[in-house]
Formats: sequence, C-alpha cells, structure tokens
Amino acid sequence: MPLGLLIILSGCLFDLQGIGTDESAISKDKGARAFFIEGMRLFNFRDFTGARREFYKIIEDYPGDSLLHETQWMIARSYYEEGGVKDALREYRLFLKNYPESIHFQEAGSVIDSIERRIAKKGEGKIVGMRLAAGPEKEAMAKEIMALYRSDVNALVFKLRARDNISVDDLEPLTDISRRYGFQLFIEIDIRDPGWIGDTEAVELAYDPASKRTIRSMRLDLFNKEAQESILAACRSIASQHPDGIILKGYGYGKYEGAGRYIREEFYKDFSIQPDPESLFIAPSGSSGADFWKWSGWKTRKIHKFLGALMKGCREIDKSIKFAVEFHPVSIYDPANALALYSEDILEANKYRPDYFLIIAPGEGADLSFLSRKFSSYIKNSKILFEIQADVPGGPVNMGDYYGIIFSGNGG
Repeated sequence: MPLGLLIILSGCLFDLQGIGTDESAISKDKGARAFFIEGMRLFNFRDFTGARREFYKIIEDYPGDSLLHETQWMIARSYYEEGGVKDALREYRLFLKNYPESIHFQEAGSVIDSIERRIAKKGEGKIVGMRLAAGPEKEAMAKEIMALYRSDVNALVFKLRARDNISVDDLEPLTDISRRYGFQLFIEIDIRDPGWIGDTEAVELAYDPASKRTIRSMRLDLFNKEAQESILAACRSIASQHPDGIILKGYGYGKYEGAGRYIREEFYKDFSIQPDPESLFIAPSGSSGADFWKWSGWKTRKIHKFLGALMKGCREIDKSIKFAVEFHPVSIYDPANALALYSEDILEANKYRPDYFLIIAPGEGADLSFLSRKFSSYIKNSKILFEIQADVPGGPVNMGDYYGIIFSGNGG
C-alpha cells in the first residue's frame, strides 16, 4: 500500500492523502469509491494522467456523488503536480466556483495567486478580452467562441442588455462553453438601463439649462430604493451563474442629472439645503461654487457606495467573482472634471475594492502608458484594464505594462 494512502472499506471511512477525514466527502457508492481509490493510488505513484482517467470516471458516471468535491480537487492538483499550470489554473478556478464552501477554498485561492504571478512574469496570464455579440442561441455562441479559440483572446465579455430579452438563465450555456474552451467569462451590464425595472417612473430627471425645466433623462434613478433592489437582484442572479466577473458600466450621472425626487430628498436630509438647479447643476466658472462641489462630491460618494453594495451582495453568492468598474480616462488625469461630468472618483471607488478599473481608451494614438503609470501612482491594490475599439487580434497582443485589454470589435 503506497505511503499516505489508508483505506478502511468496512466502516465507510477512509483517509486519503490530501483529504483528511472530511465525512462529507465520503461516497456511499462502492463504484465511485473504487475509482477514487485507484485514482489516488496512481496519483501517489505520480501517474497523473492515469489518475485523472479514474477521477473523470466519477464525474461522468456518478453525477451528484458526494465524492465529486474531492474528485475535482484532485484533478486540479494532478495538473499542478504535473507542471501543466494553465490546465491547473483552469481547474482550480472551476473548483472555487463549484465549491465555494470547501475546506480547500483558501488553499485553492493561494495556488491560483501563485500561478498567476508566475505566468504574469512571462507576459502571459493577463486578460485579453473580446466582446461577444448579443444573442441567446447556444450554437451561435459556440461558433463565435470557436472563432476566438485559436487567437490570443483568453477572456470573453458578454454584454447583457435588458432590451435584448436575454434572461439570466441564458447565461448557463455560455458559461459552460467558456469553461470548456478555457476562457474567462465576464458579464457586462449597464447599471442604469431602465429595463432592469418595469416601473417607468423609476427613471431619473435631468435639468435643462436652456428651458430651465426638468426633463426625463431616460436613465434609471439610482436613488430610487425600488430601482436599487431590482439592480441588486439582477446582479445577484448573474452571480448565481458563476461567471468569472461582472463589469459595471453606465452608472455615472451627467452634470445636469439628479433632479429627481429621491436624490433631492436625500441631499436635503444630509445638508438641509434645498437643491437649486442654478447653483448645483451649473459648473462654476471661477473659484466659487461651493454648493456645486458639495453636490457633486456627495452624489458621487452615494453612487459608489451603491456600487460597493452591489459587489458585496454578489460576493455573498460567489466569493471568487471579480468586478471591473468603468471609468473615463479623465478620472485619472483630471479627477475634478470627472467628478463634475460623470460622477466618477477613482479613490472613492477604491474603498469598495473592485478588482479592476476598466478605463475607456481615449482614442487612436492615446498614450496608454501614461494613463497606466498615473493610475498606478495612487491605486495599488487593483489592476487596470483598457477598453479599445479594435478587431479580433489575429496575432500576438502587445500587452505592454497593462494588466488587460478588452477589444470592442466590429460586432461589439
């Protein structure tokens, strides 16, 4: 009997190297146990291919068996011990998604971090994402993904729009296909898309400086509690499908937005100031305008706090899910202007620990290296992604110093 392999068949309790005595992992099916025992024997003799052959028999023949948890864990370990770091990375990520309550959760996370650091030194392991065209048809998805399989793309971005009538359940086949071909999958959503809620009164009001009247902005009111609950429910439903990440877009308020009832009531509650469009919505030309900046800063903090609540709510569903939050490049080189124009504040957003800041590339010839260096000078714990208008990359992608690039192709 190989060292580290102790089996007590008669009492339905066994102790296998790497498992311990976790009784939740014990299969009541003798066939599954036999395959697992043989897989462990081969693993201990470092016949990793043979071990995986036995482990995959459990996955194929015994769906729902209590040994699946440890089987998936051993498949990931076998690839890692064999030196197949990319396969190991894929399997460890899959393990975290399928078994977030596992006793191996922290160890798997540590191994993933170690692998990512190792392959990042080679310029690999970074996100090269491509947007998929909207559509729930599984065959169309598979065809599009296959077209990207042999390119340098390693991540897929699916834009989920309310008007496309795609339900969250439609994401399941997309998630399965992405995993099968080793892609990371990010779901992109427009936070203020009015389609997330059926109430037409939930759209925000804006101030029209020409007519000096309020008009409908046709964007969702993030200060409406009902709208907040609908957005949170939608995001949690997406998280339940276990994509690799969610990209939060379209949350910003323009400088003339925010004239609705709920935001005005909340501002008055905090400052005892009745929102006056002439002082709060019109950017000051000189050093005056204390109320304007108070309003802009307060509005931005409230919005980012809500984004933080979204991320927290989704991480309760899936601990490993990543978040990218959209920002305009002006938020890096002119923060005050970003505050006034888009309700964006990178330092404020950073309090809620997004995994990535998605920066919209400012156009052809833009100095992305400057933006990257400037960003890195005051944000240490998150990574920068650039969104670039381009076709599918056919050759090697020059990542430079950037952690990731998301391409918006012709069909994007």
